[in-house]
Amino acid sequence: MKNLKLTVLLLLALNFVNAQNPEIEWIKQDGGNSDDFGTSITTDENYVYSTGVFYDTCFIGDTVLISNGSYDTYISKYDKKGNFIWVKQFGGTEYDRCTQVLHNNGHILMTGFFGDTHPGQTGFFLLDMDINGAINWIKEIEGQESYYGSALATDAWDNIYLSGCFEDTLSIGGFTLISKGEYDIFITKLDDTGNVIWVNQAGGVGEDISTSITLDKSDNIYLTGSFEDTATFMDTTITSLGYQDIFIVKYNSSGEKIWLKKAGGDWGARASSITINKSGQLFLAGVFGGTTYFGNDSLVSNGMRDIFLARYNLSGTLQWIDNWGSEEHDSSSDLVTDNDFIYFSCRFGGETTLNDTTLTGSTAQIIQLSFAGEIVDYIQLGGYYRNKCTINNSSALFVTGALGPWPDLFGDTILSPSWYGYDAFISRINYGHTGIEESVVFDQHLKIYPNPASTYINIESNEGAVVSILNINGQLIKQYSFVKGLSERSIDISSFPPGLYIVTLQTKNTILSGKMIKH
Repeated sequence: MKNLKLTVLLLLALNFVNAQNPEIEWIKQDGGNSDDFGTSITTDENYVYSTGVFYDTCFIGDTVLISNGSYDTYISKYDKKGNFIWVKQFGGTEYDRCTQVLHNNGHILMTGFFGDTHPGQTGFFLLDMDINGAINWIKEIEGQESYYGSALATDAWDNIYLSGCFEDTLSIGGFTLISKGEYDIFITKLDDTGNVIWVNQAGGVGEDISTSITLDKSDNIYLTGSFEDTATFMDTTITSLGYQDIFIVKYNSSGEKIWLKKAGGDWGARASSITINKSGQLFLAGVFGGTTYFGNDSLVSNGMRDIFLARYNLSGTLQWIDNWGSEEHDSSSDLVTDNDFIYFSCRFGGETTLNDTTLTGSTAQIIQLSFAGEIVDYIQLGGYYRNKCTINNSSALFVTGALGPWPDLFGDTILSPSWYGYDAFISRINYGHTGIEESVVFDQHLKIYPNPASTYINIESNEGAVVSILNINGQLIKQYSFVKGLSERSIDISSFPPGLYIVTLQTKNTILSGKMIKH
């Protein structure tokens, strides 16, 4: 009988988790008679802003865009229900691209590169516009050879942090930087009108690039990217273990280096994204091949290149790391968090297993994970392109990318490009996790709070019942009995691993379940 009850609880818990399948609330397809791609996305509470590139003719909402030469870039605005508001176009006769867009306090910031400099060279820009699409100011960064901005962040005082890479010479705000080899890294702090406050340079003789930047509540800066051979960050030089390794560097708001970490191995590794949740946990995503070392920990890829996800504390100590992958080349694209979960945008090049489910073919996924790294759910959004994502304060997730060159699966829907190439898309995804409430209440007979919790939870019950706590795999962790009549109990959960738990209430006539987060 005891085993039967545990089986019922296990099935109920698993059904509860699986019932939260993510779904596409809406999706908009933008394209024309050539390849079109979504490149970055940002949101405020009511609107979503998406950038991309297009060639020749492109239809976005009710607007027809025609490129000025090669690829032009665009920024579009939709409301949170998917209604088109406006689109703006930028570009010249060469290849132009926005690499990141960011909403900040009623301003839209864009950075990227353009090709109308000298033959074979690129320059980059930083642009500020209002939420109606009117440009407030634009800065063109000058230099020789090629250079571009790749990552943006802002602080509570609306200062802007911009990072990218350059070769040869870069002039920015009265500062002149000279690369030590191929590409070097720069990071600069600007005020809200684009005036440069300080600039830092890092790199060595190889190709060194920055890919992502984030800030903590104290306005410390965390920058990640990759380097080859040796790279110097102020007074510290690091050496790669393989062809290309990962770096994470922390600066204070004055640009002074606090610490520097690296990770890498024999086949190379690259970081794609870095972000911090509201609890001050630092998450890093990227790809690696072969055996790769993260401090004293190591990973071995399943095939040629796997994706990984790692969590650090703000002192740079690795807390956990995990990897997933196929036997082909897999790619990591983006990483965002809300109050309870991580959303990891990635692409698998071949057959992959997630939570005992085998995914076949090339698939682009948005994976939902707990802060402990447990996979909660995932949804396919195409198969051949790396998607970018953003999330607002209400945990609405928005994604942009590209579909094609053949019909692609988006959730349960198959979409086809407008011609035999790629179309851009923008989508809103509902993961159905808004049921993570401040307390878990069962039919007014039992209440568990706070939720999420880190050390203790309080259980109140006025019903004769058995309360069970199971992990996401359905394993029974703890079980408590209550007699009829109001009673309260404080439970120590400090030894529980962080993650998502299922709480069940079993009375004489029913079994109910809810979700609880342990931080």
